[in-house]
Amino acid sequence: LKFAMTALRLATAWDGVPLDDSAVTTFELQVGQAGLAIRADVPWYGDPLPASVPGVTPGLWDFEVFEVFLCGEAGKYVEVEVGPGGHHVTLLFQGERKCIRSDLPVSPTVDIDAESRRWTVSVDVPWDYCPPPSNTGYTFNAYHIHGVAASRRYEAFSPVTDGDHPDFHRLKSFVALPTELNDALADRCNQGCWGAAADKEGL
Repeated sequence: LKFAMTALRLATAWDGVPLDDSAVTTFELQVGQAGLAIRADVPWYGDPLPASVPGVTPGLWDFEVFEVFLCGEAGKYVEVEVGPGGHHVTLLFQGERKCIRSDLPVSPTVDIDAESRRWTVSVDVPWDYCPPPSNTGYTFNAYHIHGVAASRRYEAFSPVTDGDHPDFHRLKSFVALPTELNDALADRCNQGCWGAAADKEGL
């Protein structure tokens, strides 16, 4: 079977400044059999890992991490974060920064190549987690965060150019999914967790 797939390059800082070639993240978004498949090849900086064992890790955005956001109707979006140590967190939002779920499990596969200073991640986002599409389809963005203290760096697929700080929840900076991928995703999204979350939160 063939599934819709899009290959992409995360090649700018959060404010649009181009990255050196060695700092570019390449990633793919693909409609797989079980969900939205995310595959990425990411520069590795060797930042300290979270103290917890790999698994669901609140506050992972404070560490070295690769993130993908997918937005559907009425500002509903899912945020998926994975770090090079296998830590991860997946969250659902109903409007900018209005989190309604933060405990959703995924099963990422990560591998660090210390010689090339790169790490790879493969993770499937279940259809239950994908928001329903808007009338105009899905939008998305992806980010890479790394560094400690004054060396902290924020990088974005679609830059956040209308502010003075890297606000990755700024939905108007998201861009449309390519048509083939968008249509395939819309056909498969079953909204399972969104219904449960809405019932839980009274939305």
